[in-house]
Amino acid sequence: MRRRLKQWMVFLPFFFLLACQPSGPKWEERHFYHWKMNWSWGEAETQAMQALGSKTIYLHLADLDWVPGQKGIFPIANLQLPKDFSPPAIWEELRPVVFITNRSFLQQNKPGQLEVLARELANYLRAYEEKLPPRLAFKEVQIDCDWSLKTKAPYFMFLKLLKKELGPNLRLSVTLRLHQVKYQQKTGIPPADRAVLMFYNMGALRDWETDNSILDLELAQSYLENFSTYPLPMDLALPIFHWGACFRNGELLYLLNKKTEADFLATALAHEKLGPRRYKVLAEGFFGGHYLYEGDQIRFEACSLAELEQSLQALRPIWPKMQDSQLLFYELQSVYLEQLSAEQLRSIR
Repeated sequence: MRRRLKQWMVFLPFFFLLACQPSGPKWEERHFYHWKMNWSWGEAETQAMQALGSKTIYLHLADLDWVPGQKGIFPIANLQLPKDFSPPAIWEELRPVVFITNRSFLQQNKPGQLEVLARELANYLRAYEEKLPPRLAFKEVQIDCDWSLKTKAPYFMFLKLLKKELGPNLRLSVTLRLHQVKYQQKTGIPPADRAVLMFYNMGALRDWETDNSILDLELAQSYLENFSTYPLPMDLALPIFHWGACFRNGELLYLLNKKTEADFLATALAHEKLGPRRYKVLAEGFFGGHYLYEGDQIRFEACSLAELEQSLQALRPIWPKMQDSQLLFYELQSVYLEQLSAEQLRSIR
């Protein structure tokens, strides 16, 4: 008996280690979104992918919107590739992403119109694919659309038609927001192979009183329901971007993209600190490509490494049980990597 007890004692440290491991996904596979419309790529981006252990890029190709003058859905922004474009050697898989506005499906929702849209988008994607070496032939296409109850039917029909146009060998993935998971019975399940939960831009950006519209963990907590029943394989996207929200007379005027509180304090602009990350401009001047006037107010928003870790900790226990869930970071730019390095992003658990 004692001998058997000793044998079991040998394994106790191992069992203890297993018990201490966080349950749920580990999100070992991690990738970046590249979202800029003006193409640029440097050593910083390559090194970031290397540090993350990634060889896959989610590449934003176009924004589609309803154009009233032309009475149709058309690209209003395209990724501008140079004539001598050569994909970075580190890329082994390219997953194109196309954003479509919700209002597009309010305006163009008849079956014939949706068939044309699906066919034209499939042709658009093939034209891009032809510019790439064979090693980067598309295996997955992602559609980003924050659909509503009014657009659910035409959007889902469009996805079915697009998948048919793309053929059986291409995966179709879609983006999700928190409310579309919690209220899945109402919002529906998109007819796709995979989904990505965009865990950001969840607060009231236009409300000056909002603390951080990019990532609000207290607000998010109220939506963390019904994850275990979501039927599609799900990946997770976390924010690494930052900006300043500029208000005038209580209304949001514009975003100071890529600007931090430190950038503002490094200027000679006279200001008054109103609270954490909040300032009032006391003398007019330029900042972030905009002319600020006396009385303008700025709220700087960003996400800390600790907040990203807290996001994983909140989501892990409720995440759908699957082994291959990926963690994506929005978005890959050297200016964002100055605040959150790829090594730090690799370390979060």
